[in-house]
Amino acid sequence: MHMKYFIFLSIIVLCSCNMSNKNAEGKVYPELNKAFEDTLKAETSNTIITRMELKITGNLKGKGKLFYSHVPFDQKQFIVLEGNVNNKIETDWYDERCLIIYEPENSLVKGEIIVNFKVY
Repeated sequence: MHMKYFIFLSIIVLCSCNMSNKNAEGKVYPELNKAFEDTLKAETSNTIITRMELKITGNLKGKGKLFYSHVPFDQKQFIVLEGNVNNKIETDWYDERCLIIYEPENSLVKGEIIVNFKVY
């Protein structure tokens, strides 16, 4: 009988750890000396999306720009990334996707950023 409870509690702990990591971790971009483009897609059960949160953390030696846009991906806004990065953008949003484009200042930029994208 005690073994059933132990197994049941172990499964709950493992599942809750796995779920929290899924939300806590973002997408890692380790090569900041090259430009890249990516489309992020938020996991959501909301049928109506009105807000988004884009959180960028990391560290850069040098400088880069991170552009972000929603569908139809033609009105891009950007933030400058430099040094220790801990930026959070919250704005009106109406899609579960977000296009990001990164452009380094030059090919000597080093570091890594982590990008989290959520919608509400």
